[in-house]
Amino acid sequence: MRGSTGGDASTRWASRTFVAVVLVALPTLVFVLGHHRWFHGDDWSFIFGRSAHSANDLFRPSNSHWSTVPILWFRLLYATVGLRAYWPYQLVVVTMHLAACCIVRGLMRRSGVHPWIATAAATALVFFGAGYANVIWAFQIGFSGALAYGLGQLLLADHDGPLGKRDYIALGVGALALMSAGVGVITVATVGLAMLLSRGWKVALFHTVPLAAFYLVWASITHPDTSGPLGYPPLRVMWRWLLRGETGLFLALGGSLLVAWILFAFTAVGTTWAWRTTDRAGTALRAAIPTAMLVGNLLFTLTACAGRWNLGIGTSRSSRFLHIMAAFTMPAIALGATVITTQLARLGPVGKIAVPAACVILLLGVPPGLDDYRAPPFNAGYYRAQKRVLLNITRVPEAQLAPPHLRPIPDPFRARYEEIGYLRDAARSGKLPESTKPLTNKMRQEFRVRLGVLQDPNSLPKAGAEPCPTVQGPVRLAPAVKGTKLRITSPVVIRTVKGGRPLFKGVGFRPQAGTDLQIVLSGLDLEIRPQGFTRSMQLCQGG
Repeated sequence: MRGSTGGDASTRWASRTFVAVVLVALPTLVFVLGHHRWFHGDDWSFIFGRSAHSANDLFRPSNSHWSTVPILWFRLLYATVGLRAYWPYQLVVVTMHLAACCIVRGLMRRSGVHPWIATAAATALVFFGAGYANVIWAFQIGFSGALAYGLGQLLLADHDGPLGKRDYIALGVGALALMSAGVGVITVATVGLAMLLSRGWKVALFHTVPLAAFYLVWASITHPDTSGPLGYPPLRVMWRWLLRGETGLFLALGGSLLVAWILFAFTAVGTTWAWRTTDRAGTALRAAIPTAMLVGNLLFTLTACAGRWNLGIGTSRSSRFLHIMAAFTMPAIALGATVITTQLARLGPVGKIAVPAACVILLLGVPPGLDDYRAPPFNAGYYRAQKRVLLNITRVPEAQLAPPHLRPIPDPFRARYEEIGYLRDAARSGKLPESTKPLTNKMRQEFRVRLGVLQDPNSLPKAGAEPCPTVQGPVRLAPAVKGTKLRITSPVVIRTVKGGRPLFKGVGFRPQAGTDLQIVLSGLDLEIRPQGFTRSMQLCQGG
């Protein structure tokens, strides 16, 4: 193996250990750390909003990403298991994540990283809690899949000799990366740089130009918006995003400020040393891939800024971004650790503990990071509440009367395709498993409000718009006339009443999910009151 270090027996045991880690991680990530998850957000856009029989659905951008491959995965899973379980969807994204971790370890070994350091670094990636979104959220099969395919292209392309069958297979794998998410664009650029450093410009062009043309054809037809709603960010914003994102990455990998600095030192000192102390051939084999992946990390961070900077600088530390950044950065960290421990080995007895100490340092961030898998707001309670509503709401008669485009959960984090019409169709086709537990009277009253009050998701708050007048105390609509329109500019709670007595605690409606409300069912006696402990609300009656 290129650039391998360590004895044969040690190398074998390091590999076997990592295989054991992966075998344990698969069920652990799906059934333990990810057990609380359920269908959420953009999951619904691939389940109800896309079809495998429509070219437009398959190739239309999803949040500016080319998402054909993940859409096909979702359509296959929906056709076979429906909404009866979430874990089959998670199994695919976890498998992609673990495949990426295995490939990263392979790339580290080909770059001369010590076998045990490579195992420790890859294990830290396997359980990287800060990157949980790309590990246990099924929709992120796009990011995790693009990462796995793209790094697979890099591993296949990294070989001696002229172009051959392996390079052509690599091109096909690179195409899958492009068709999974925008991360694929970054991996293609990374492969090109790595090949330029190690195999020359002709091989670099072979691995980039056809894929670039492939992507540009798609982009010229579909016109993805990669700039975000506010256009491209100014340079000062890009610098702040880059700085905050990269510091957040090392803090997440290290679990503490001290370990973060050590990991940064591994990256900076070790990689620089690797370049300075090897000749051209040695450098190409040892430092080319980690260096190219470091550049890929920076490119990814900047492209993420270009499309998402409108959400705030804090978004630079989003879980889905940190996961990709960690995978791109870990080979450089591990190479630096190998170079430093190799130098320390010359110090006699101290050198004997250098490799074990480096492995421990690489793994120190794992335990504190495990808490991120169940961190709020999207924790077990959140998904349990969503599941309770969606598996029961089609059981009440009002579900057949509500407008098909009504969203029974008025939550700004829920996808627009999570509509009662799609849920009715899924229930009729057997794809949605209805609960068999008896419906309580409180649940029936709750569902009457969820199905009887339509919140328009397109009526989002506008900057500078006049707020509704302030209203004190509750407002009663008894009866609430079908067709009545309301507008809210502050959070409210709506509940059914009988004889002036509330029948359940109420359903919350926030203007962030739509300011315009409409009564769409007859026979409702409703009470509208401020949300929380305030006594006033901003409510417009009559539109």
